[in-house]
Amino acid sequence: MKECIKSAGLATLAGADILELRFDCLYLSRVQQINEGGDSENSRKQVFELVPKNVSDVNVSEAIKRFKESIEKPVIFTCRNTEEGGHFQGTEEERINILSMAIESEVSWIDLEININQKTRKKLFSDAKKSNTKVVASYHDVNKTPIADEIISMIEENKDAGDLVKLCFKT
Repeated sequence: MKECIKSAGLATLAGADILELRFDCLYLSRVQQINEGGDSENSRKQVFELVPKNVSDVNVSEAIKRFKESIEKPVIFTCRNTEEGGHFQGTEEERINILSMAIESEVSWIDLEININQKTRKKLFSDAKKSNTKVVASYHDVNKTPIADEIISMIEENKDAGDLVKLCFKT
């Protein structure tokens, strides 16, 4: 959390007007390792491995509260699952609960993937509107990029799924 808050402050100083808070990254620990790069002492490098944490290792309400107190700019709150390139390794129910808590806290923006269960997404969307939280309707395909006509169709089909539609593909 400290690194995230520090980065948000630096981005604000650099002129950012909105920030994305990748809450799913809180579920990773940086573990330092030594990379043996050769025979000399100078060739040893410090490297870090990212190791998943348990969902219970993060106090969600406390973390959201700290971020809201520490970050002055509008935030896009994101908790991305691994299927769409994120780091959250818990269940979908746990992830939806985190997104709900963020909406209840009245974050500026919430990133809701287009492929969330339709009934669940409809409730999250409705709750977001009630709390004045704007919605990013996102879709991520980490395996391929569709043809241009398919991308245009996806935008047209999902234009009412949020205040902003965001599509990300492997290039």
